[in-house]
Amino acid sequence: MALLWIEGFEGFGTSTGVAPAPTGILGRKYPTVAQESSMTIENGTYGKCLEIPGDVSGFLRTPDLTTNGTLVIGCAVKWAALPTVTPDETFSFYDGATRGINLRLDIDGKLSVHRSSTLLGTSTNVISVATWYYVELKILTHNSNGTVDLKVNETSWLSLSSQDTQQGSNAYHTAIQLGYVPNETIQYDDVYCLDGSGSINNDFLGRRQVQAIRPDAAGATTEWDPNTGANYAAVDEVQLDEDTTYVETTFTGEKDLYNYESSVGSSIIDGIQVMTEAKATVGSMDLHTIVKSGSTEDDGSADPISSSTYVTSRRLEETNPDTSAKWTPSEVDSVQFGVKAV
Repeated sequence: MALLWIEGFEGFGTSTGVAPAPTGILGRKYPTVAQESSMTIENGTYGKCLEIPGDVSGFLRTPDLTTNGTLVIGCAVKWAALPTVTPDETFSFYDGATRGINLRLDIDGKLSVHRSSTLLGTSTNVISVATWYYVELKILTHNSNGTVDLKVNETSWLSLSSQDTQQGSNAYHTAIQLGYVPNETIQYDDVYCLDGSGSINNDFLGRRQVQAIRPDAAGATTEWDPNTGANYAAVDEVQLDEDTTYVETTFTGEKDLYNYESSVGSSIIDGIQVMTEAKATVGSMDLHTIVKSGSTEDDGSADPISSSTYVTSRRLEETNPDTSAKWTPSEVDSVQFGVKAV
């Protein structure tokens, strides 16, 4: 797999100008989060986005995603203002706990790439504040032959070779962080992360949008019990309502499938990421996120759930398991997703 992470900041609240909801929702998905209560959900490029204010040291970091030497992030970014004292660190690449390559907005509006605090290069182009840009950064990690490629709105702004891009002990970065110690407010939307492995999604994708679709009808199997109403209606909310509506099972092997809303306005689908909020009220379970497409029903790998409070389970698929090819819009419109407990 080359596509590692997708984020559109949908499902973290429906009201703008308030913190992500329910409380702690970002921390379920991101293992390292600071100042979540100071962040707000705002209107983004498509649906919602995340705003990190400039007066707090707010950030969120993905789990470790890869050990491949190449790591790429694409992200819609809007800076509210130019920094006045020190550059704004927009996002950073990490090797474990070691902060490596990072992208900064300088006080003159240029973008610069650093290895920790060491400057590697600066763009000649400048950004305009309060404007959305799609920023893509690709890093090949090496202590002497590393490369840096920065694109903004699919145009190259910086390209460096023969660089020391390795800050940590390994010739790779494992995770990506949005935010660090910003001086000005920054908004983020439509994030993808990928590495250099595989035969697809292993290089710049160009400007992308992340779209959320939700259950809108029962699927082929309905074995879990809703606490009220139909099974799909108990898990279709735009903002999670925790224990107000839910489905549950006490029997191993039971599964629940749901039809989903149609996707909108895209002929290219790079991947699908299915998010499930789950908890174990008694003991523990292996949660399987099911993908049912055509004649194929794929349980995917097991995600052990032992927490008595909600945690986020995630499954990402670049290709349709029924065809082993990239998804088409019609396939997404007919696919069913669901859960199975073991």
